[in-house]
Amino acid sequence: MIDNSNVHNKDLSLIWRNKNDTVSFKINEQNEITNVKWLGGIDKQKAELFELVQIESSTNEPVSFPDSFFNAIILGDYSNSLSALSDKYSHDNTLTKPQCVIFSPPPQFQDSSLNIFTSEQFLSFCRHLILKISHLIKDTGFIIVHTYEPHYSKLKIILDEIFRRENYVGTIIWKKLEQSKLFSHVNLGMNRYYKELFDYIIIYSKDEKMRNFNKFPPEDTLYKNPDNDPRGPWESRPLVASEKSSNEEYTYTFKNGLQITRKFRYARKTLKRYEQENRIHFTKPKTGQGIPRLKIFFSERIRKFIETGEGGTTPNSLWINTKEYGSVQSLLLKLKDHPTLSIHLPFRTEKVYKKLLHLTSSENDLILDCFSQLGVVLKSAHELKRRWIGIEPNKFNILNGLIPWLNKCSPLRIYQNISV
Repeated sequence: MIDNSNVHNKDLSLIWRNKNDTVSFKINEQNEITNVKWLGGIDKQKAELFELVQIESSTNEPVSFPDSFFNAIILGDYSNSLSALSDKYSHDNTLTKPQCVIFSPPPQFQDSSLNIFTSEQFLSFCRHLILKISHLIKDTGFIIVHTYEPHYSKLKIILDEIFRRENYVGTIIWKKLEQSKLFSHVNLGMNRYYKELFDYIIIYSKDEKMRNFNKFPPEDTLYKNPDNDPRGPWESRPLVASEKSSNEEYTYTFKNGLQITRKFRYARKTLKRYEQENRIHFTKPKTGQGIPRLKIFFSERIRKFIETGEGGTTPNSLWINTKEYGSVQSLLLKLKDHPTLSIHLPFRTEKVYKKLLHLTSSENDLILDCFSQLGVVLKSAHELKRRWIGIEPNKFNILNGLIPWLNKCSPLRIYQNISV
């Protein structure tokens, strides 16, 4: 509901879904959203949990953050919080900037039918914040933007402008709703003519020359163990090279008497060692004949991936397996006991964000979540042994939702960001 009393001054006060909180923001003459604030009472007993970080918008002095500022939530306005973080990193070169920034505005912000933002205001709001984020990310880092179909193309233009087209990594299409009678009425979308099954997740790097986009761990679906090898499941690969190869041609006699004259992929000594290790598989095992191939064990590939990062699986852009990537229905079940589920519509699953964080970061990297909401991303980051910072302007949500939810996996520090 909009309070129209100040519309002529372009100062709008909007009533949020939770009856205890009011969100206000200003719209300037350029149609940009600024100074988003949450109004509402705070429990005096719980207020002792806060360590104060004073932010004065009227001064150019940098904000004094604690030295070890991570695994923490900033309570405050989105824009001013990002400005304060930008000042923090620009004035202290010894600090490690965020490797990955998650930018996924709440569904309520993106749906113009709720009268919080018009589509134009929402895009101006996003551009304003993404510009600030561009100064925060490490040179090796990434920004991940999670949005709906109606805003995808325009957000892509904004990101091209700010991060440059050559730093575009790709767009992942995630199937967020599954075919299920459970919560069949759920439709987290903005189209009243059909149910929107997919979200768009846009990924940009800060610098294409320095980015390191990881791979997923190897999948064991192609590995079998038909001969009950004690080393576990395996797949086979060719021993013979192409005729066009520059490899040396030679004759090799295998233990079973099969003699082959071809260009091999491996030297004679290596083939002999593979035979001694019982790694040669013949395509006609019952007769001991057929084409010889090399056994590659899944356990070895996993070990190599863990030690070197090599041998992983390249991700595709269509994430439609809800068992692997989660769904909104499964998220509703997981969060059914979340203390503040009524404030934010759940739309980010741990499975999706654990995979996104795996692709774009490593252990101990810093993750910044610009819209903490239900704490799904922060919890996922912590469980992957990443450091994290969250921004959340809703006092009620932090005190009654995020603190008890995140304290299940991490000691939590709260920093209050005061905009003046």
